[in-house]
Amino acid sequence: MNEETRIENGVAHIVEEINADPGANPIAEAIGAAEDIPDPLDGLVERTANDPGAAFAPEVLERLATLKKEDRAAFEVLRSRLKNAGSRVTALDKAIAEETGDMGGRGPTQADILVALAQAAELFHAPDGTGFADLDVNGHRETWPIRTKGFRRWHGVSSMRPRARRVRRRCTRP
Repeated sequence: MNEETRIENGVAHIVEEINADPGANPIAEAIGAAEDIPDPLDGLVERTANDPGAAFAPEVLERLATLKKEDRAAFEVLRSRLKNAGSRVTALDKAIAEETGDMGGRGPTQADILVALAQAAELFHAPDGTGFADLDVNGHRETWPIRTKGFRRWHGVSSMRPRARRVRRRCTRP
């Protein structure tokens, strides 16, 4: 058995020869004949500086999604370097999310919360401009002025999400 050291891209590889007879080890021959598959992230920052769309190639997006999942710190370093090279990282983040199927990154917007609250109650106002809400509470109908504790209490029960509570507090303050 004899060993040979080969250096590629600054990395030393030890190649073992089991037998000097060609064809004696078909597995070693298959491995030796195998084509090296380059990592799509190699040189990506430099390619992005010349071509802002380089980071959006399907194989690159797939590899970026894997890197984000497996090594978040390395992903963030690469993302920062891509941003400095001129890549639109917000669009890149969206493309990576589409690649992984993770489209629910953010919760509902304030507008979504307000629409949901408005749909749960019938809102109207008196001729003097006072706002009221007609609510279904425990199977019966109640009408509350919007700027009262009773109405705010109903909101607190109807949605316990912290962000929804912040939106409601801002919208019902005098």
